[in-house]
Amino acid sequence: MATAHVTSRLSTAIGHAQAEALTGRDALGTLPVAIRNLTAVVSENYNAFHQDIIKFTKMPITITDDGSTAAYGGKAFYTFPQGNIKIEGATLSLTDIDGTHLGSISATFAGKMAVGTVTAADATSQSTTSANVIASTNNAAAVSTHATNKAISTTTITPFDGTTSTGNPISLFLNANVNYADQSGGGTLYVTGTLALTWCNLGDK
Repeated sequence: MATAHVTSRLSTAIGHAQAEALTGRDALGTLPVAIRNLTAVVSENYNAFHQDIIKFTKMPITITDDGSTAAYGGKAFYTFPQGNIKIEGATLSLTDIDGTHLGSISATFAGKMAVGTVTAADATSQSTTSANVIASTNNAAAVSTHATNKAISTTTITPFDGTTSTGNPISLFLNANVNYADQSGGGTLYVTGTLALTWCNLGDK
């Protein structure tokens, strides 16, 4: 039976330094420096397999109003180590999507969330690579400008080539969409909750 190697990583300089000292297939992912005070990770490692519980605490997502049909945005929150990355599955549980900082926001605003390997960039942002880990999923009905979202990956996820030969390790983005008619001028969503992410590094080249 494989022995579990458990590493707890909080958003402190020491925690990140310890985690980033691991190499090869034992290497863990990292959080963007800009949001380390808003996120934390607990990682359980079973040889090459990892399960990370990523916690968001009022993490901001800037929402852009395109002036005609869409309000959208995305935030990078995790970068895998270099390698051929296979995501086995993911579970998103956002307990608070705070819309109070959006312009003219409806108290019952509708929206969607997705997790992908690129950031939301336009009105059709929650499709293809911006939603290739967790597909676009409707928020629960908002109450007093606060919503929730529960979503899971439902299809087999093809490995992502983040090997050294590409020069680009794979990052993950939490992507958001707000119903255009429910807001005006964009603003910022603040999200609180967790993402459970199970993955393995199939090696580098």
